[in-house]
Amino acid sequence: MFALVAENALPASQAAEEGTSGVLTARVLEEFTRLAGAHGMEVLMTEPGAVTQQPQSVTVRAYLKVRGRYDEFVGLLDELARGRKLLAVDRFTMMPGPSELVIDVWVSRYVIKQERRK
Repeated sequence: MFALVAENALPASQAAEEGTSGVLTARVLEEFTRLAGAHGMEVLMTEPGAVTQQPQSVTVRAYLKVRGRYDEFVGLLDELARGRKLLAVDRFTMMPGPSELVIDVWVSRYVIKQERRK
């Protein structure tokens, strides 16, 4: 449990700043793009989404359009489910393409704000 929290936490001021500046969103897009590529998929488009600042957390969202086969996408979802980052696929839609699927994917990442202990 400690490793999971550590992997998904930042000091509160850093989490707030990186959420507001777009750094956390850029990291989500980079991570998803890396994972998609590792599964043989091609990212066609990315778009940052809303950032929700809460007292104890930051949630960043993004939209991506990817191209690939069904089995590649299932492998990607499996890796996300087994991963240690709180990165989720909120929803997706699949459309048949000429040879592969075109998949619209909405993702979010949850980051815990760590307060300094006194």
